[in-house]
Amino acid sequence: MKQKKLFLLVCAVVCVVVQLNAGEISFKIKKKYLNLPVSHQVDRAVMTFEIDGRTERSFEIRLAPGLADYWVFCDVSAFRGQKLKIIYKGEPGGLKKIYQADEIAGHEDLYKEVNRPQLHFTPKRG
Repeated sequence: MKQKKLFLLVCAVVCVVVQLNAGEISFKIKKKYLNLPVSHQVDRAVMTFEIDGRTERSFEIRLAPGLADYWVFCDVSAFRGQKLKIIYKGEPGGLKKIYQADEIAGHEDLYKEVNRPQLHFTPKRG
């Protein structure tokens, strides 16, 4: 009986901790891209995009709650005019830094980075 109560208590604490380290935000999509801040100082966590309760995308990301090491983008033009709900299972502080734009973050310096090879094709990010 004591083991059962202890188990239930541990489950309740775990649920509270998981809920504290998760967040969500919603946007009505008006632009082509969502720009997402990334930091190598945080652990990866799952981010999910939902439209009308239906999962459209799910991926792992190191969403930066503070200063971003770099930015990545998601093309959300297929969802234009719809309400997109973003659910993040990690530290939710970075959710407020996500923004919509018709250009990717850092486009003005694209392909001019110091360590990027210049003699062969390289993708925008990755």
